[in-house]
Amino acid sequence: MGRLVRRAALVVAFLFLIILILSNASGQAVTPGREAQDRLFALVLTLALIIGVVVEGLLIAAIILFRRKKEFHLPSRVKTGDRRLEFIWTALPVVVIAILAGATISTLQATDTIPEGNVYIEVSAQQWLWEFVYPDGNTSQGLLRVQANEVVILNITSRDVIHSVFIPAFGLKVDAVPGRVNQYWFKAEQVGEYQIQCAEYCGVGHYGMLASLEVFAEGSQSLPYGPAD
Repeated sequence: MGRLVRRAALVVAFLFLIILILSNASGQAVTPGREAQDRLFALVLTLALIIGVVVEGLLIAAIILFRRKKEFHLPSRVKTGDRRLEFIWTALPVVVIAILAGATISTLQATDTIPEGNVYIEVSAQQWLWEFVYPDGNTSQGLLRVQANEVVILNITSRDVIHSVFIPAFGLKVDAVPGRVNQYWFKAEQVGEYQIQCAEYCGVGHYGMLASLEVFAEGSQSLPYGPAD
């Protein structure tokens, strides 16, 4: 019994250590969309770990309490059809699924509802570079510059094959499809430089199809986008 109890304690400690590591590794979200994604991930992880701990705890308890002993005898009558137990193990999954469904819908509303904004940037992909066209007509290749806390709306397309705009720090990934414009948005809340890469294999130069997103401080230049003054 002592060995099983120690193992159960180690499993619980390991699960909570995973939660601690992931919560510290996630850091502060840099966009509203990424924040909503992180909240959903934390909810799913928490529920999964709670269910795992409860199930493993019941399993270990059953092993300890009902392990076979020398004086073991099969019961003459076995109880079946416990309606309360059947209701519990049916109702609990329904509640969990309902919580996850509500949280998922809320997250999709936060990430996929494009707010009003003044900065529309055309993103054009081709083998193997990114081109950005700003509202004033200026263009740049490999570097996108926008102001912090500005709603930026991207109109994304491709000139040749399918690519995919991927900004890992923002949790943003949108396909660039020839002949079609996909629209997405972000609002960077922290000044810094972030990597843009292609997340859709597009040929031999796919590995080098990189760009940078530079987020500069509010009021540091006349326009909330484009090359530095």
